[in-house]
Amino acid sequence: MDRSSLIQPPVPTTVAPVQICIWNQVRFEIPSDWEMLRFSKSLNEGQCAFADRYAFRLEWTWKSVPHEPDFERILSAYRASLEKKGRLKEPELDRIGDWHGLIGQEQFTEKSWTVEEGTLQAQLHEQERMVSRWGRYLPEQNRLAEFVFLGDPPRDRAFESALLKSVRVEPVYPGNMQRWRAFGLDALAPADFHLSVCNVEPARCRLQFVSEDERESWTVQRLGMIDEWLKVSIPEWFQRQHPPAVQEMQTREARQAGHDLLTASGVVPARGLRQPLRHYDAAAWRCPSDGRLYTMRRLLSEPHGIAIHQVPGMELACCPRVGALS
Repeated sequence: MDRSSLIQPPVPTTVAPVQICIWNQVRFEIPSDWEMLRFSKSLNEGQCAFADRYAFRLEWTWKSVPHEPDFERILSAYRASLEKKGRLKEPELDRIGDWHGLIGQEQFTEKSWTVEEGTLQAQLHEQERMVSRWGRYLPEQNRLAEFVFLGDPPRDRAFESALLKSVRVEPVYPGNMQRWRAFGLDALAPADFHLSVCNVEPARCRLQFVSEDERESWTVQRLGMIDEWLKVSIPEWFQRQHPPAVQEMQTREARQAGHDLLTASGVVPARGLRQPLRHYDAAAWRCPSDGRLYTMRRLLSEPHGIAIHQVPGMELACCPRVGALS
């Protein structure tokens, strides 16, 4: 099966331009000008937050639970607590499909800083904002998902509805692979690996997945502003990226979907029973469409079914020619 066809985005559900986010096997669509500024790697409990150029707009929180909670009881208790504290105005309950919502004007404390007589002073300000809290149980994962929309009145219920309706659990892909899509990366990784490293810097993003015993790893990377920092040729740079423990190294050049690839493969010898022999391969290419440098590195106990020169579009997409990215 051609896996490149598996990473085509669906038709957007919202009118405005959207981008697809897939994180911890949950997929949803957000406006194209939103960025993820806060994230968690844990499968069991965590939060991601998204903002546009002005403010935070969305918080997504998840937590593993043994069974579906009583949403009406939870929302009623939370509403009563906020009202008792005088921090919720004009509350209302709402329902969109399987989502249970609590909407209202919530008060919050905002901190700002000033310099007075050479000393940094904190200033606290009471503010109000429109908050829409939506909860849903995801039975495929035994998780409670909460999406919190943050903004200024009036509330855009149609927008909230479109985003909530786009939320779904991303299925496991052929070959027992999981898909991640964030920070400009659209990649597949083994479904039984977990995210251990997420480095996000200007013009650089790296995701590393590891096996449960952390002996195997799977790393994808996207690098921008190449002409500003790369002072050697790409082949020379690629050669410097390989772990020193790799032996029997073989390097090749290949071409895939109009992209020129550098590939390398070898083995990491066994070190007793705790460190069995592992197979190493890697690929790097500069995408002619967006000008960025993409790399992938795999360190596995068994050779992977997809050859490293087939990775673009099959397990890491960079442009529509090797897998559509919107």
